[in-house]
Amino acid sequence: MNQTLFPQNNPLAFNSSNVSFGRHESFAVRYGWLSKGFQLFQKDAAAFAADDATIALGVGKNMVDAIKYWLRATQLVDTSFSQPTPLGWLFFDRETGLDPYLEDEATVWVLHWLLASNPSIATANFWFFNQFHKAEFSGDELATALADFT
Repeated sequence: MNQTLFPQNNPLAFNSSNVSFGRHESFAVRYGWLSKGFQLFQKDAAAFAADDATIALGVGKNMVDAIKYWLRATQLVDTSFSQPTPLGWLFFDRETGLDPYLEDEATVWVLHWLLASNPSIATANFWFFNQFHKAEFSGDELATALADFT
């Protein structure tokens, strides 16, 4: 495994003082957001802060923030939102990316793994896929278990 591709040294290391919830503006990741967002970021990272970001991405203002969050949570850009990660380039580069339009199911699975192994930015996803081991549960049980975890 090429260690330079993976942004974190130990992707499953959890630090309870470094957690994050609700940064996605209540929007689940949507098909097309990651490739479209990455390609805009690749063109101009400052475009996400520009007044016309909503036009460039074709979404509302809160959705621009959500796309920025999901790019960080899936580890396609670094945590400071200053540069793409090697995996971001590998998948979504306009010229040489292996899956620039997110058409391959294998890419989706890798993105799922990257999301589920990001405890500092996607804490709830990390917890659900790595710590919560119930096959059946109610919403209340889930909320209580997550509150106990944090």
